[in-house]
Amino acid sequence: MKNAAKIRLIILCSILGLILLFFAFLGALYLYSNAVVFGHRDTSEVGSFLTDADALAADYPVNYPWFGNPLMLIGGTGRGFAIIFRDGGMKNIDVYMAVNDTIVTWIDYLSYRYDRRITLDYTMEQNSKTISVHFTGTAEDNGSIVPIDRSFIYNIENASPDNLPKWLNEDDMTDEYKEYINYRFNYETAPMPAWLEEKLAEE
Repeated sequence: MKNAAKIRLIILCSILGLILLFFAFLGALYLYSNAVVFGHRDTSEVGSFLTDADALAADYPVNYPWFGNPLMLIGGTGRGFAIIFRDGGMKNIDVYMAVNDTIVTWIDYLSYRYDRRITLDYTMEQNSKTISVHFTGTAEDNGSIVPIDRSFIYNIENASPDNLPKWLNEDDMTDEYKEYINYRFNYETAPMPAWLEEKLAEE
């Protein structure tokens, strides 16, 4: 009888220990999902709103980073997130989009400007204070090859929903892109760029 009671006690303690470990794991996972952690994945989805974009993808590969907490990138594809703990994941989306928005808007700009006939790849440097993404590639413009060489640099030190990452080299962008991003971010008040209006009229 005593041995049976001891065995039951050992089994019960083991079960309770496993339950405590499980909840400790969930707690650690929740805390990590709430933290601002700049992971990224390679993304190639671009220009789906353009005619024949998918058909051009094989001949004109485009590769760029999409930033987020590593837990938000698991199982996600393209320009999206996988949200595990809704309140933790949702509150930090604006932090990552402060970086993602300017990069993907530039890629969309190139896609419109050159009818999706662009190739693009990147290298990246990252530490606790900054992210630097350097793009190289080419674009076809009426039979001519245009080289692409552009960097995006961000200050991510102490980034939070109340302290969004800062785009450090915004002033280096071309006037045409500045006009385009102003239109995209303020489409209700900013005029559509004339070249974009012409492009859309051709489709």
